[in-house]
Amino acid sequence: MSLKPEYLGLFVGMMLVTYIPRVLPYYLYERLTIATWIEKPLRILPCVAIGVFLIPGGVCLYPDTPFVAPVGLATSVVVTWVSDNIALGVFSAVAAAFLFA
Repeated sequence: MSLKPEYLGLFVGMMLVTYIPRVLPYYLYERLTIATWIEKPLRILPCVAIGVFLIPGGVCLYPDTPFVAPVGLATSVVVTWVSDNIALGVFSAVAAAFLFA
């Protein structure tokens, strides 16, 4: 099976379109100075992204107690904000959901 030249160009183009937006922030971050009040919320962004996926599942998982997922997310955000430890924040969210469920 041979690769046609037009497919090779398409493959390289898709590779560049995917790679450039992923690598560009690393180069821009070195040159930018970000205020600390902006940088700290950006560091807890992974925790918030996890919450976006957990809240709908948590609400559907516990229909009798729909507050469990928001409590877990709030616990995770507070613990991550105070300790700057994302793993501890996720663990605390699981523990809070377990305690309130």
